[in-house]
Amino acid sequence: MSGMTNANLPPPPCDHEIFTSGVGLCVIDARMHAAEKWVQSVAALSGQRVDWHYSGGRANVLVLGDHGKALDAVKELAPTLDGTILRISEDQRALYREGDPLPDGVIAVM
Repeated sequence: MSGMTNANLPPPPCDHEIFTSGVGLCVIDARMHAAEKWVQSVAALSGQRVDWHYSGGRANVLVLGDHGKALDAVKELAPTLDGTILRISEDQRALYREGDPLPDGVIAVM
């Protein structure tokens, strides 16, 4: 297409293995290209498999590997994100995803 650049195309989908088996790292509010660039930096700095996907309009960042190393990279690279970190998952829990076990007493999931 004429006038089409890489900036017009979405980044590749979240790695399926990370999506299904990864643990929560953080939730960010960022445009897709800013999220992709930053998450790739987190992966490179930590040496871990890190990827993201949108969930409820927010980028849910997951890691498959050493959560502590990836968490350190998130904290170090936080000032470089063109967006906002909404939640850091110190305890490896991500936003609820279908199929995740729920704690006792949950009435509804939205």
